[in-house]
Amino acid sequence: MTETKLSRLLAAASRSDWREALRIAARFPDLGKHAAAIKRGHEAHENARFYEQLGMNSAELIEAGIAALCDRYSINNGVSDMTKKYTAKSAAVRAARKELDNPAAKPGEDFELRGNDLTGWSYKLPPAAEDQQPEAAAAELPAELPTEAAPEPEAKAAPLAIPAALLRPPVTAEQRQALDDLSKRISGPEREIRMPPDIKAADTQQQGAPKRSKADGPKPGTVSRQVYDLLMRPEGATSKDCKAEGLVDISVLAYAREFAKSYDLALSFAKEGKVTRVYLRAADSQPAPAEQPSA
Repeated sequence: MTETKLSRLLAAASRSDWREALRIAARFPDLGKHAAAIKRGHEAHENARFYEQLGMNSAELIEAGIAALCDRYSINNGVSDMTKKYTAKSAAVRAARKELDNPAAKPGEDFELRGNDLTGWSYKLPPAAEDQQPEAAAAELPAELPTEAAPEPEAKAAPLAIPAALLRPPVTAEQRQALDDLSKRISGPEREIRMPPDIKAADTQQQGAPKRSKADGPKPGTVSRQVYDLLMRPEGATSKDCKAEGLVDISVLAYAREFAKSYDLALSFAKEGKVTRVYLRAADSQPAPAEQPSA
């Protein structure tokens, strides 16, 4: 027989696994008027703290969800009248004894046994003992409960006294005027920014120093300057010359073309076997007797 979701729900309810039963039922599309209670009971089972933060009692929500589930699918919750049918009389007796938590409970005395072997067996539990004598329990309570005297209001603590030595002295008129003058000097359009003498002197020297021109070549102390000086020699430079100066993996022709474009220089080169010697000259000077670079 193929197991269905409804059969799984009924099996979970029969073993009082209400968490599983609510989980299965909450996913059914047609729950009718019981939908809200069943779904909220399932959510309260899974995330009780969320509903407690909302001020709702998660236990009451779960109980209401179980009641709605039992009403929707005609499941008896085992509270008063067991309408579930058992195929054997002994199974109904064991279920009643388990419900009463009394292994020695007898049919006809402690609970009522109904049915037969053809229609099935069920049992009915007696009303609880505390429900049989509600008047006697109420009579034991005193007619009027004593009232407790209201507690006397606590006396307010005296405010904390701060010693005068810890208080900040009041600002004098002279101090206020000095602060106003300082604020005007700082925020005024003609404010003077005072710099330390050493910084001011260095700034003056930099302002008086002549600016570098385009004909000066790359900045001294750089790799580009080293290659530039080698290429500007009368004998030019090769890759071997750069390696001898500690400049590894330098393409002298690529550097020469960049320098010629940036500083308006004339570029020429000559083949010496497998080595290319590159020359840089000023544009108005006579070029070295070498081949012109191809485009």
